[in-house]
Amino acid sequence: MPPTIQSGSREDRDRKRGGEKRSDLVARVKYNNTLPDIPFDPKFITYPFESNRFIEYKATSLERAYKYELLTEHDLGVTIDLINPDTYQIDPNAYPDPEDERLLEEDHSSHSDSKRSRHHNMNVSWLRKTEYISTEYNRFTQKTGDSERRVGFKIKQIMKDEDVYKDRESQIAAIEKTFKGAKEPITKHYSKPGVKPLDILPIFPDFDLWKHPFAQVIFDSDPAPKGRFAPNAMEEMSQAMIRGAVDESGEQFVAYFLPNDETLGKRKRDAEENVDYVPDEEYQYMLSREYNWNVKNKLSRGYEETYFFVFRDDGVYYNELETRVRLSKRRKAGGAEVPKSRLVVKHRDLNTKEIQAQDTRLMMLEPPQEEEEEEEQFGSEAEGSVKSGGSKRSRKEDATKPKKLEPKDYRKRLIPRTTKILDVKTEEKISVKEENISEIPAPLAVHAGENGIDNGVSSYEQLRLKNLQDNADFFAKLGITEMKTDIKQSLKPSKTTQLKSKPVKKEKTKAPPETRRASLRIAKMDPDGAPLPEDFFKQPFEPVEEHPRKPSGTLEMAEYLGFNSSDSEHDDLLSKMKGCFKCKIEKSTEDKTSFDSYVKNLSKLKINMEKWQRKFGFRIYTKQSILILDIHPTNSKLLTAAGDKWGFLGIWDTAGREFQTDGVVVYAPHSRPINCLKFSLHKPNQLYSCSYDGTVRCCDLQKGVFEEIYSTPDEVLLKSFDFMTADTLLVAQQDGCIALVDTRTSRSTAENLYQLHQKSLRSVSVHPVQDNIFCTSSTDTTVCIWDLRKLKEKGKSQSLDELSHDKSINSAYFSPVTGKYILSTSLDDRIRIFNSENLSSCNKEHSIVHDNHTGRWLTGFRANWHPTREDLFTVGSMSRPRQIDVYGVNGRKVLAMKDEEYLGSVCSLTVLGRNQDVMVGANSSGKLHVFK
Repeated sequence: MPPTIQSGSREDRDRKRGGEKRSDLVARVKYNNTLPDIPFDPKFITYPFESNRFIEYKATSLERAYKYELLTEHDLGVTIDLINPDTYQIDPNAYPDPEDERLLEEDHSSHSDSKRSRHHNMNVSWLRKTEYISTEYNRFTQKTGDSERRVGFKIKQIMKDEDVYKDRESQIAAIEKTFKGAKEPITKHYSKPGVKPLDILPIFPDFDLWKHPFAQVIFDSDPAPKGRFAPNAMEEMSQAMIRGAVDESGEQFVAYFLPNDETLGKRKRDAEENVDYVPDEEYQYMLSREYNWNVKNKLSRGYEETYFFVFRDDGVYYNELETRVRLSKRRKAGGAEVPKSRLVVKHRDLNTKEIQAQDTRLMMLEPPQEEEEEEEQFGSEAEGSVKSGGSKRSRKEDATKPKKLEPKDYRKRLIPRTTKILDVKTEEKISVKEENISEIPAPLAVHAGENGIDNGVSSYEQLRLKNLQDNADFFAKLGITEMKTDIKQSLKPSKTTQLKSKPVKKEKTKAPPETRRASLRIAKMDPDGAPLPEDFFKQPFEPVEEHPRKPSGTLEMAEYLGFNSSDSEHDDLLSKMKGCFKCKIEKSTEDKTSFDSYVKNLSKLKINMEKWQRKFGFRIYTKQSILILDIHPTNSKLLTAAGDKWGFLGIWDTAGREFQTDGVVVYAPHSRPINCLKFSLHKPNQLYSCSYDGTVRCCDLQKGVFEEIYSTPDEVLLKSFDFMTADTLLVAQQDGCIALVDTRTSRSTAENLYQLHQKSLRSVSVHPVQDNIFCTSSTDTTVCIWDLRKLKEKGKSQSLDELSHDKSINSAYFSPVTGKYILSTSLDDRIRIFNSENLSSCNKEHSIVHDNHTGRWLTGFRANWHPTREDLFTVGSMSRPRQIDVYGVNGRKVLAMKDEEYLGSVCSLTVLGRNQDVMVGANSSGKLHVFK
């Protein structure tokens, strides 16, 4: 169909009003104007201009910092010589090309001081700049790490300002000035006028230690072994070993070894016997950490020369740091543990090459031998005295042998020696520094010969001197010199004998000096005026961990009381609980009360102030957040346990009123947050707890001890646990592993360890009927169901089913009676109920919209089943007025437990009584609310 154009005429409009409507096609006319092919083959031509003729390209910081890949061909035409093996030997003294050497340099994180960065660094008092959290803003801000580089830059600028001497006299005067300046005492700071020196010490090179090359090692974090006493840790780090190593995959790393107890004892014995080591004695070190490294030395670009000082009785000695090593902690994939490697060290004597290397380093402190020989020769020629009859050994012969420096010789080498030079004209003796003399030429002396001019002078010089003599004779004949003298004398003013009156000076009366108040602190005296001991200000600093890990093994409960709990309260608690230990509780006993009847009874529970008096809202033990809560399964009394943010465990007997704490006794079995807390149904006298400090402990209320059940390294945090049987536990860890722990063994290690998730676990729940089935929730947004019999200790295990969520999951628990349902709480504001009758294919039955964003300062919500019912669960709420939500298994909210008068905070944790009609809620301020 050809393109048409609407004209807008009457005929066109009448045509449109007919029964059949047609739409016109409006299209643009396109023309084909393709270029013909190039009639010749393309070729390169020489561009006659520079690349920056029209525009100057400036690369950004990202382009400058980007490291391009080095592309090489697999065959570069290298000749393979199978006959002469010396073909591939490289000359060790050969230097690479400067362009190739630049490729071998390491990257530098410091950016150049460009115009844009200087503009961003401008600060004025009247301008408040908006701070942005981004790499683009921080790229131009000043960093404290550059201060060292700037100090070195200023020092280099000062050293570049060399003195230029115009003549010989100024050079001699400058040399003599250095002798005077060295004798002047130092009375004030060179840049701070108010700072005065307390002690002045001479500085010398350390001839005892200079032969050893030193390196500065910088760690990204504290390498001290955790869980050790500070002095012991410092002693171990002072004897640490660093060695390069290669793992099984071929990757290189730096291994950090610490001595074991046996080696520490041997080194202490060596120090007492005043020996460096015992021959043929083995010193063993254990691998502690693995690091990645970054090394820079003198040949590296941007390396600043660094020295360290050693203070001794006779002065300060400095040594050179040739190498700087930065170590960053090495992260392994999958959270693999550091292998238990051992380093065995045997000491031996130094061989000839090592001794020669040390002597070579010591020769760096000696002055150059050739310059000394030339200076002595120059001095002997100037004085004109040469001693004969004696024979000296050549210095070049001595230079071939390494000269050992005696301890008493270093001062002589540091004192600038002087030599005496005889001036040709004045024959005066001038004392100058030998080290500052390059070559001082003697002034030219002109002596008259037979013809009036010395024959040693050139012909041109003879002619010039003759002209000068002729001119002088001509001016003498004219008498111009005498006339010039007479004119100067006549112009001088005549001296008068008139006496001038001098003004009488007034004598100034000096005010008596005021007595200044002296500072006893600066004078190192106590308030009574007595001098302080010498070691008063030298108090050693020992870093102390704020929350150290508790000692391993069994702990006595009475020795770890906290928050004003007394021994009498502890004894009273244990004596009153003896009756609770005789009850036997069945794990799967189901409550026969109907759902409606139980909800009706639950709605009658209130916070009764008259009954509980000061029990309402009682702060159990601390101002920190409560992270876990549980109720003892007995029906004889209400006994509640709670764990907080810093490892405190509080046990509350609500019937105790005779003490100031109203029946609350606080213990400190952990040093980090307690994440899980459960009373054992099989042994009611035992209360199990796990913490971020990497330990699982059993509080035996009958024996009065905290037994250590399971322990991990400090880097591995424990998140949750659940009982498989009366004596076995499943422990969820932060590294995604599940540990199978048997409480009957004496060791505090896991029987088996399974890697189930790549990210941290949040909870673990064992099926109430099938002990080998359990489910885990993780921060990887999944809930997985596992069969313990099918897990693999090495490699990836296959789960029975995987339940996906939109965001991270706080908890997931099987229903307590039959395990028919799984209840999960997620940060996507959903509470989900899954049907787990078919473990290999769980279906989601209900998804409840619930605000689970508690924020940073509140403990996260975890929906919790009733201990003996599968049709009801509770969860905290962010709604106002503050309340605790009660839901049915059908996903409907059936009750809101609230008390506008006494419940005024968010109860993040809730728990229902097993054999009592009671509900307890805990907030993030350390308070419990009891509905009964």
